[in-house]
Amino acid sequence: MIGGFEFDHLPIYQTTFPNIIRGYGWCDQVNSAVAFTLHELIDGVVAYALVDPETGISNHTCARVNSASLGVVYIDAWLKDIRYFGFEDSLTEKGKQIIPRHRDIRQYNIAQGIGLPVEARFYPSGYVFNKYTFSHQFKSALGRFWDAISSIDWLPKEAVKTVKAIETVETVETVEAVEAVEAETVETVEAVEAETVEAEAVEADTLRLATTALAIDSAKRIDEATIEQQKTFVKARLYHLYGKEIIAKDLYETLMECNHDIGKVSRIFYKRLSSAN
Repeated sequence: MIGGFEFDHLPIYQTTFPNIIRGYGWCDQVNSAVAFTLHELIDGVVAYALVDPETGISNHTCARVNSASLGVVYIDAWLKDIRYFGFEDSLTEKGKQIIPRHRDIRQYNIAQGIGLPVEARFYPSGYVFNKYTFSHQFKSALGRFWDAISSIDWLPKEAVKTVKAIETVETVETVEAVEAVEAETVETVEAVEAETVEAEAVEADTLRLATTALAIDSAKRIDEATIEQQKTFVKARLYHLYGKEIIAKDLYETLMECNHDIGKVSRIFYKRLSSAN
């Protein structure tokens, strides 16, 4: 897959399988694909979000392997050279002989102007972003199903009428109190409105322009690729994933001159396959 260092693009929010077919994404998508690919080969593989313990904010996701023979190993496909490492206190004796240390990889990358891997303090405070056991996937699917049915109005008509009657009574009882509060606050509200209307107008204009630009850019990127080009790209990705590299390379080549995301990504994959052969 292609990460953001090779191909800068707007985030595309999809599940793991479409991300693998598309072939490019940001850290959570690329490293989730890594975890998904490894989960049938190695036990204890998860996508792991790293968290700043001071702010509680996560700005990066990697893959984490909890191996009985090696210990805890982190895999980060966004790294350029060595893409796996561990910490001294969480590796087994065998792991210490095989797995490079986080501090060494970080020092090496910083010397080359690369900010990854992140500081050591982000790792203990992280959390499992996604895991690929049957039970986890079943719970995730059940959660999505529950969210869907929760949005449906299951109440019978009589219950609805009762709820509406209660709401009406409560509304009548509070009308006088609301009117009293409104009378006391009219003058304050008018003064505040006069002072903030100009700021709101500026903010609204800025938000509208930003939203419009983003929507136009997203729509443009989608529309620029024709249906046939999208089909060709999907075919190339599937042949690539199934090891038919010569066929994939030929299909990528037909898309290289396209002036949109598919063309840019096809050029990267074509170059990779050319170097491999």
